[in-house]
Amino acid sequence: MVSARSIYAFIWLDIKDWLSYKYEVFFWMLNIVVGAVTYAYVGSNVSLRESFALLPYGGNFLAFLLVGMAFNDFIVASLNAPREVLNPWMLEWKLMMPCSLLDAILGSIWFRYMVSTIQLAVYFAFGLFFGVQYEVNWVATILVLVVGMAAMWGFGLISASIQIITKRWDPVVWLFTTMGWLLGGVWFPVQFLPDALRSVSAIMPQTYILDMLRRSLLTGTSIVDMLAPLSNLLLLAVAIDTLGVLMIRWGIGVAKRQGTVGYY
Repeated sequence: MVSARSIYAFIWLDIKDWLSYKYEVFFWMLNIVVGAVTYAYVGSNVSLRESFALLPYGGNFLAFLLVGMAFNDFIVASLNAPREVLNPWMLEWKLMMPCSLLDAILGSIWFRYMVSTIQLAVYFAFGLFFGVQYEVNWVATILVLVVGMAAMWGFGLISASIQIITKRWDPVVWLFTTMGWLLGGVWFPVQFLPDALRSVSAIMPQTYILDMLRRSLLTGTSIVDMLAPLSNLLLLAVAIDTLGVLMIRWGIGVAKRQGTVGYY
Protein backbone atom coordinates (compact mmCIF):
# COMPACT_ATOMS: atom_id res chain seq x y z
CA MET A 1 0.00 0.00 0.00
CA VAL A 2 1.24 3.47 -0.89
CA SER A 3 1.99 5.66 2.13
CA ALA A 4 1.29 9.39 1.66
CA ARG A 5 3.48 10.14 4.70
CA SER A 6 6.48 8.35 3.19
CA ILE A 7 6.00 10.06 -0.18
CA TYR A 8 5.80 13.48 1.51
CA ALA A 9 8.98 12.68 3.47
CA PHE A 10 10.89 11.90 0.26
CA ILE A 11 9.60 15.07 -1.44
CA TRP A 12 10.61 17.23 1.53
CA LEU A 13 14.02 15.53 1.71
CA ASP A 14 14.67 16.28 -1.98
CA ILE A 15 13.53 19.88 -1.62
CA LYS A 16 15.78 20.49 1.40
CA ASP A 17 18.72 18.86 -0.34
CA TRP A 18 18.15 20.88 -3.52
CA LEU A 19 17.76 24.22 -1.72
CA SER A 20 20.95 23.61 0.25
CA TYR A 21 22.89 24.15 -2.99
CA LYS A 22 22.01 27.82 -3.38
CA TYR A 23 24.38 28.54 -6.25
CA GLU A 24 23.12 25.53 -8.15
CA VAL A 25 19.51 26.68 -7.71
CA PHE A 26 20.42 30.18 -8.87
CA PHE A 27 22.18 28.98 -12.01
CA TRP A 28 19.42 26.46 -12.69
CA MET A 29 16.90 29.33 -12.72
CA LEU A 30 19.25 31.43 -14.83
CA ASN A 31 19.65 28.59 -17.34
CA ILE A 32 15.87 28.26 -17.65
CA VAL A 33 15.45 31.98 -18.37
CA VAL A 34 18.35 32.07 -20.84
CA GLY A 35 17.07 28.91 -22.50
CA ALA A 36 13.53 30.27 -22.75
CA VAL A 37 14.75 33.51 -24.32
CA THR A 38 16.98 31.59 -26.75
CA TYR A 39 14.21 29.22 -27.84
CA ALA A 40 11.76 32.09 -28.13
CA TYR A 41 14.15 34.09 -30.29
CA VAL A 42 15.04 31.15 -32.51
CA GLY A 43 11.45 30.05 -32.82
CA SER A 44 10.33 33.56 -33.76
CA ASN A 45 13.02 34.12 -36.36
CA VAL A 46 13.61 30.74 -37.98
CA SER A 47 11.22 29.62 -40.70
CA LEU A 48 10.90 25.95 -41.55
CA ARG A 49 11.42 24.82 -45.10
CA GLU A 50 8.15 22.86 -45.17
CA SER A 51 5.68 24.69 -42.98
CA PHE A 52 2.90 22.21 -43.83
CA ALA A 53 4.33 19.96 -41.12
CA LEU A 54 3.29 22.55 -38.52
CA LEU A 55 -0.32 22.89 -39.67
CA PRO A 56 -1.69 20.18 -37.30
CA TYR A 57 -0.22 22.23 -34.43
CA GLY A 58 -1.45 25.66 -35.45
CA GLY A 59 1.40 26.56 -37.80
CA ASN A 60 3.62 28.33 -35.24
CA PHE A 61 7.17 26.97 -34.97
CA LEU A 62 7.87 28.74 -31.68
CA ALA A 63 4.83 27.10 -30.08
CA PHE A 64 5.90 23.74 -31.50
CA LEU A 65 9.41 24.15 -30.06
CA LEU A 66 8.37 25.34 -26.59
CA VAL A 67 5.88 22.53 -26.04
CA GLY A 68 8.48 19.97 -27.11
CA MET A 69 11.18 21.37 -24.84
CA ALA A 70 8.89 21.81 -21.82
CA PHE A 71 7.14 18.44 -21.88
CA ASN A 72 10.13 16.37 -22.91
CA ASP A 73 11.46 17.25 -19.47
CA PHE A 74 8.51 15.39 -17.90
CA ILE A 75 9.21 12.43 -20.17
CA VAL A 76 12.89 12.31 -19.20
CA ALA A 77 12.03 12.73 -15.48
CA SER A 78 9.63 9.77 -15.66
CA LEU A 79 12.25 7.67 -17.41
CA ASN A 80 15.04 8.53 -14.96
CA ALA A 81 13.11 8.33 -11.67
CA PRO A 82 13.12 4.52 -11.17
CA ARG A 83 16.80 4.12 -12.08
CA GLU A 84 17.83 7.03 -9.84
CA VAL A 85 16.02 5.53 -6.86
CA LEU A 86 17.02 1.90 -7.55
CA ASN A 87 20.58 2.45 -8.74
CA PRO A 88 23.25 -0.02 -7.51
CA TRP A 89 24.95 2.39 -5.10
CA MET A 90 21.69 3.18 -3.25
CA LEU A 91 19.76 -0.07 -3.60
CA GLU A 92 20.89 -1.65 -0.31
CA TRP A 93 19.91 1.47 1.63
CA LYS A 94 16.54 1.69 -0.13
CA LEU A 95 15.74 -1.96 0.57
CA MET A 96 16.39 -1.40 4.29
CA MET A 97 14.12 1.64 4.63
CA PRO A 98 10.82 1.23 6.51
CA CYS A 99 8.75 1.90 3.39
CA SER A 100 8.05 0.27 0.05
CA LEU A 101 10.14 0.84 -3.08
CA LEU A 102 7.03 2.28 -4.71
CA ASP A 103 6.87 4.97 -2.00
CA ALA A 104 10.54 5.79 -2.61
CA ILE A 105 10.05 6.10 -6.37
CA LEU A 106 6.86 8.17 -6.09
CA GLY A 107 8.36 10.45 -3.46
CA SER A 108 11.48 11.07 -5.51
CA ILE A 109 9.73 11.63 -8.83
CA TRP A 110 7.22 14.17 -7.52
CA PHE A 111 10.02 16.56 -6.68
CA ARG A 112 11.33 16.27 -10.24
CA TYR A 113 7.85 16.92 -11.60
CA MET A 114 7.67 20.07 -9.45
CA VAL A 115 10.94 21.29 -10.96
CA SER A 116 9.72 20.44 -14.47
CA THR A 117 6.48 22.36 -13.82
CA ILE A 118 8.43 25.51 -12.89
CA GLN A 119 10.44 25.18 -16.09
CA LEU A 120 7.26 24.66 -18.12
CA ALA A 121 5.67 27.79 -16.62
CA VAL A 122 8.71 29.91 -17.54
CA TYR A 123 8.79 28.58 -21.11
CA PHE A 124 5.09 29.18 -21.62
CA ALA A 125 5.28 32.68 -20.12
CA PHE A 126 7.99 33.63 -22.61
CA GLY A 127 5.89 32.06 -25.34
CA LEU A 128 3.02 34.38 -24.46
CA PHE A 129 5.42 37.33 -24.47
CA PHE A 130 6.55 36.41 -27.99
CA GLY A 131 2.99 36.07 -29.25
CA VAL A 132 2.25 32.35 -28.91
CA GLN A 133 -1.48 31.61 -28.62
CA TYR A 134 -2.52 28.54 -26.67
CA GLU A 135 -5.85 26.81 -27.22
CA VAL A 136 -5.79 24.29 -24.39
CA ASN A 137 -8.01 21.28 -23.94
CA TRP A 138 -7.15 20.61 -20.29
CA VAL A 139 -8.77 17.18 -20.02
CA ALA A 140 -6.95 15.85 -23.07
CA THR A 141 -3.65 17.45 -22.06
CA ILE A 142 -3.68 16.02 -18.52
CA LEU A 143 -4.76 12.56 -19.70
CA VAL A 144 -2.08 12.37 -22.40
CA LEU A 145 0.58 13.57 -19.97
CA VAL A 146 -0.38 11.05 -17.25
CA VAL A 147 -0.54 8.11 -19.66
CA GLY A 148 2.69 9.20 -21.34
CA MET A 149 4.55 9.49 -18.05
CA ALA A 150 3.22 6.08 -16.99
CA ALA A 151 4.59 4.53 -20.18
CA MET A 152 8.02 6.07 -19.63
CA TRP A 153 7.98 4.80 -16.02
CA GLY A 154 7.91 1.26 -17.39
CA PHE A 155 10.98 1.86 -19.53
CA GLY A 156 12.66 3.43 -16.50
CA LEU A 157 11.97 0.28 -14.45
CA ILE A 158 13.48 -1.87 -17.21
CA SER A 159 16.51 0.43 -17.26
CA ALA A 160 16.88 0.15 -13.47
CA SER A 161 16.68 -3.64 -13.57
CA ILE A 162 19.49 -3.80 -16.14
CA GLN A 163 21.61 -1.42 -14.08
CA ILE A 164 21.08 -3.43 -10.89
CA ILE A 165 22.52 -6.52 -12.55
CA THR A 166 25.27 -5.04 -14.75
CA LYS A 167 26.24 -2.18 -12.36
CA ARG A 168 26.98 -0.22 -15.52
CA TRP A 169 25.43 1.80 -18.31
CA ASP A 170 22.26 0.51 -19.93
CA PRO A 171 20.98 1.27 -23.46
CA VAL A 172 17.37 2.07 -22.55
CA VAL A 173 17.88 5.56 -21.14
CA TRP A 174 20.39 6.40 -23.86
CA LEU A 175 17.85 5.50 -26.54
CA PHE A 176 15.05 7.64 -25.10
CA THR A 177 17.18 10.61 -24.03
CA THR A 178 20.04 11.07 -26.48
CA MET A 179 18.20 9.67 -29.50
CA GLY A 180 14.81 10.88 -28.30
CA TRP A 181 15.81 14.52 -28.67
CA LEU A 182 16.60 13.92 -32.32
CA LEU A 183 13.99 11.35 -33.32
CA GLY A 184 11.09 12.12 -30.98
CA GLY A 185 10.04 15.41 -32.55
CA VAL A 186 11.31 17.62 -29.73
CA TRP A 187 13.05 20.25 -31.84
CA PHE A 188 11.42 19.85 -35.25
CA PRO A 189 8.65 17.83 -36.94
CA VAL A 190 9.59 14.21 -37.58
CA GLN A 191 8.50 14.68 -41.20
CA PHE A 192 11.86 16.33 -41.81
CA LEU A 193 13.75 13.14 -40.93
CA PRO A 194 15.10 10.81 -43.64
CA ASP A 195 12.86 7.80 -44.29
CA ALA A 196 15.14 5.40 -42.40
CA LEU A 197 15.19 7.57 -39.26
CA ARG A 198 11.48 8.28 -39.56
CA SER A 199 10.87 4.54 -39.24
CA VAL A 200 12.77 4.56 -35.94
CA SER A 201 10.86 7.64 -34.81
CA ALA A 202 7.58 5.83 -35.48
CA ILE A 203 8.29 3.27 -32.72
CA MET A 204 9.32 5.80 -30.06
CA PRO A 205 6.65 6.73 -27.45
CA GLN A 206 7.91 10.35 -27.29
CA THR A 207 6.83 10.92 -30.88
CA TYR A 208 3.19 10.21 -30.06
CA ILE A 209 3.20 11.78 -26.59
CA LEU A 210 4.53 15.12 -27.90
CA ASP A 211 2.28 14.98 -30.98
CA MET A 212 -0.86 14.61 -28.85
CA LEU A 213 0.28 17.21 -26.31
CA ARG A 214 0.88 19.76 -29.06
CA ARG A 215 -2.54 19.09 -30.54
CA SER A 216 -4.35 19.40 -27.21
CA LEU A 217 -2.38 22.49 -26.10
CA LEU A 218 -2.18 24.44 -29.34
CA THR A 219 -5.35 23.52 -31.24
CA GLY A 220 -7.68 22.30 -28.47
CA THR A 221 -7.94 18.78 -29.92
CA SER A 222 -10.21 16.57 -27.83
CA ILE A 223 -9.70 13.05 -26.52
CA VAL A 224 -12.19 11.71 -29.07
CA ASP A 225 -10.10 13.04 -31.95
CA MET A 226 -6.97 11.36 -30.53
CA LEU A 227 -8.64 8.17 -29.36
CA ALA A 228 -6.63 5.76 -31.53
CA PRO A 229 -3.09 6.95 -30.60
CA LEU A 230 -4.11 7.52 -26.97
CA SER A 231 -5.53 3.99 -26.71
CA ASN A 232 -2.32 2.58 -28.17
CA LEU A 233 -0.27 4.59 -25.67
CA LEU A 234 -2.42 3.33 -22.79
CA LEU A 235 -1.97 -0.29 -23.88
CA LEU A 236 1.77 0.30 -24.13
CA ALA A 237 1.83 1.82 -20.63
CA VAL A 238 0.02 -1.18 -19.12
CA ALA A 239 2.22 -3.70 -20.92
CA ILE A 240 5.56 -1.97 -20.33
CA ASP A 241 4.79 -1.15 -16.67
CA THR A 242 3.91 -4.79 -16.02
CA LEU A 243 7.12 -5.92 -17.71
CA GLY A 244 9.09 -3.28 -15.79
CA VAL A 245 7.78 -4.45 -12.40
CA LEU A 246 8.58 -8.07 -13.26
CA MET A 247 12.09 -7.16 -14.38
CA ILE A 248 12.77 -5.11 -11.23
CA ARG A 249 11.74 -8.04 -9.06
CA TRP A 250 13.90 -10.34 -11.15
CA GLY A 251 16.88 -7.96 -11.06
CA ILE A 252 16.75 -7.51 -7.28
CA GLY A 253 16.33 -11.26 -6.86
CA VAL A 254 19.42 -11.93 -8.99
CA ALA A 255 21.44 -9.36 -7.01
CA LYS A 256 20.38 -10.95 -3.71
CA ARG A 257 21.25 -14.46 -4.87
CA GLN A 258 24.64 -13.30 -6.16
CA GLY A 259 25.30 -11.24 -3.04
CA THR A 260 25.83 -8.05 -5.08
CA VAL A 261 23.08 -5.81 -3.67
CA GLY A 262 25.62 -3.53 -2.02
CA TYR A 263 28.21 -3.85 -4.80
CA TYR A 264 28.78 -1.23 -7.49
